[in-house]
Amino acid sequence: MEFQNLIEKRRSVRKYVERNTVTKDEILSMIKAAQEAPSWKNSQTGRYYCIMDEKSVEQFRRECLPEMNAGKCENAVLLVSTFVHNRAGFQKDGTADNEIGNGWGCYDLGLQNENLILKAEELGYGTLIMGIRDADKIREFCSVPETETVVGVIAVGVPGEEPGRPKRKDTEEIVKFFVRSVKGGRSPKQFSSARFRVLRKAKVGKSAKRGTQPQTILFGSVSGLKKN
Repeated sequence: MEFQNLIEKRRSVRKYVERNTVTKDEILSMIKAAQEAPSWKNSQTGRYYCIMDEKSVEQFRRECLPEMNAGKCENAVLLVSTFVHNRAGFQKDGTADNEIGNGWGCYDLGLQNENLILKAEELGYGTLIMGIRDADKIREFCSVPETETVVGVIAVGVPGEEPGRPKRKDTEEIVKFFVRSVKGGRSPKQFSSARFRVLRKAKVGKSAKRGTQPQTILFGSVSGLKKN
């Protein structure tokens, strides 16, 4: 499946058909895709615990998930995602590299999980990432070591519904451009993307007359778009 179509087609599925055809090999294929994600200094701290058989899934849903989520993953297999803490974002002596600390381990796991659910979509399965769960009971159920942080539970199964595409924010709502002249060396100015297009067009026009290339540096950020 072409990548753009794949990412646009993926949905969070909250209803699965009774005949669950997900195999161990397919789950391994999803996890191998997850392993291709980048991680802090290639630390690869993500871990997965796979609950496959019907009786174990039923017990897990009953003991480890609140009723609202237990009902959304009926007939699916369940993958518990964790990460080894105090490694990604840390020096060998245990010192955090910056203020985010174990946030980097969680960040890396998110990158892995995105690959995993996209691979599931490619294989024809629906997924649902659930964050409301009982971490202590999951730790006991799956024998998760204390060196790992329990994060989310991912349901994987044959979709029993076709959810519509949720409305996405306009791209201009989540991006901000900073523009600075290389020659001038002044602090970057903040512009909306619409204002940047006008500015860029003007620079290109002036440069074309002089027979030179516009010298502009873009600094990416995510925030509002009003000019400072």
